[in-house]
Amino acid sequence: MKSMRAKFGIEPLDDVLLNGGIPKGNIVLIVGQETAGKTILSWQFVYNGVKKFREKSLFVSLEGRKKEIIEYLSSFYNRRISESKSLQIIGTDKINEFLLKNDMLSSPIEGLIILLNEVFSKFKPDRLVIDDIYFLFPLIEKTSIQKEMFRLYLFLKSKEITTIITTMRYWDRSRLTMFCEDNCCDGTIELEMAERSIGLRRYILVHKMRGTAHLRKKMPYEIADGGIMIYYDKEMY
Repeated sequence: MKSMRAKFGIEPLDDVLLNGGIPKGNIVLIVGQETAGKTILSWQFVYNGVKKFREKSLFVSLEGRKKEIIEYLSSFYNRRISESKSLQIIGTDKINEFLLKNDMLSSPIEGLIILLNEVFSKFKPDRLVIDDIYFLFPLIEKTSIQKEMFRLYLFLKSKEITTIITTMRYWDRSRLTMFCEDNCCDGTIELEMAERSIGLRRYILVHKMRGTAHLRKKMPYEIADGGIMIYYDKEMY
């Protein structure tokens, strides 16, 4: 029987915090400061989707060219990352080329939606990552960000693809993002970095996840060879 959950392949996150994984078809935000590990965690979601769960995956980077992204991600696995029939990677080189050919678009989000729709017609992924949506925000009127994010959410929900979207944490600690995430996603996972007396420490927290019970508790994590390591049996430092 096919599982109705999409797992990261990280046991404490899947089985403890998410009670079995992300409900399939959910759109989930991973929010965090720069260098918190958003790209690495989202990459583990698509990479393990292919390697461990045999699900086709698409990784879209809004931060770097395809070659740069492959080199960066390969450094965490001590081996060369390569595309396959089940894994595709799109970088800013392809995105910029597409936007230049379609300069009458109303917004970069519209361009992203059209590009994704074209890719989906040939490559039908079970999992999608968009990393980092924050890089499109300077190209959008601030008052339109909420509307554009909701537009993207509706498009992705119609495709029934389990999606991770990463974004920078908002500078105002009273909120997570520049937009109201409640209307633009089904789940929110925060990667937090905090200064402690013994130095910088990292924590992961699932704020919400539609369709499943989840543990709303901070757990410490580290970025190591092979990606994010979460310690549910460690004392909070």
